[in-house]
Amino acid sequence: SMSDILDMLNILLEHVMNGHTYLKMGSDNLLREFYFSQLHALQLFLHLIQLISRLETFDKHKHIFMSIIYKMIVQDPRSTDGESLLHLAVDRKTSALNGENYSSFPSLDVIKILVKCGANVNALQNNGNSPLQHCVRFFKMTHCEEQMVINILNYLVNKGAHVDICNYEGESALTLIKKMALPFSTANYLSLQCLASRAIMKHKIPYHEVLPKYL
Repeated sequence: SMSDILDMLNILLEHVMNGHTYLKMGSDNLLREFYFSQLHALQLFLHLIQLISRLETFDKHKHIFMSIIYKMIVQDPRSTDGESLLHLAVDRKTSALNGENYSSFPSLDVIKILVKCGANVNALQNNGNSPLQHCVRFFKMTHCEEQMVINILNYLVNKGAHVDICNYEGESALTLIKKMALPFSTANYLSLQCLASRAIMKHKIPYHEVLPKYL
């Protein structure tokens, strides 16, 4: 029932909140145990979000449902690789939970719910990838359905995801999209500020103590 699923979401939220005790203790074995457990908890959390969003009684319990997700997002739980909930939602590996496929990922429906609840579309994992870059890189590795990836890219960029942020390998979502030859135009999403910043960096124009920090 819906109430059982909401109870499970609350249990997973509590599990993540209590897990911070492991981080404070600092033991390597405990940390490994914590991250392994947390990854499974986050994946299950995402599967339950997808399940609830498909139920006919969703609207009746929407406020409680969104409130639980908001509380989880505030915790900003991460995997060992620093993946946020949004990173995991665009990752096909999330489809498999304990060796079983429960629901399909990447999931635009789940991504929309996370963003509505405040998920940061520009969150970075340990290698500097944003969810946008993670989505494109994962498409490269797994050959997901192209149109699904395009729809996700469109949504994330429309919600403020930056196409020109570089990861620690120097690759931006823009360069990855071009490498993959995805039929996705980023021209409409590059602001004048972004274009000016790229020109400054390319031509090594001095800007320290010249331009305001917010630029």
